[in-house]
Amino acid sequence: MQRRTSKQKLNRKIRKKIAEINREIEAHCARLCEQEWQELCGTMDGNMSAGRTWKILRHLLDPTSTRTATRVQMAKLRHKYKDDPEAFAEEIVQTHIARPAGQSHFEYRGSRRCHCVEGLRWRNGGGGHRLRRRRY
Repeated sequence: MQRRTSKQKLNRKIRKKIAEINREIEAHCARLCEQEWQELCGTMDGNMSAGRTWKILRHLLDPTSTRTATRVQMAKLRHKYKDDPEAFAEEIVQTHIARPAGQSHFEYRGSRRCHCVEGLRWRNGGGGHRLRRRRY
């Protein structure tokens, strides 16, 4: 069929036949995928405590959080910056190590002596500053 297509590129019947075969292949692949997914869900149904089940669920929730995905991402970065190690280090710091700027917090306006520490007193008057609850 491919040989005929390469020779007769403008033949409408051949193009229609190839398109029909491609649709059949696509539908068959979708059925197989659905069947495999149903089998997998059936095996996971009774085994929620199994590690494999949780790995699959974690991957479905966030596919980028796996070690393999991280390794692939690092390999892409290394390839991208293979001639410039300083830019590579900067990219690593920016994307993986640097933390976003935090929110500014409001100033505490309450009293210094809080009701939550009223029942506490210092043990060992001098050096060992450990708190212990007062016994009444």
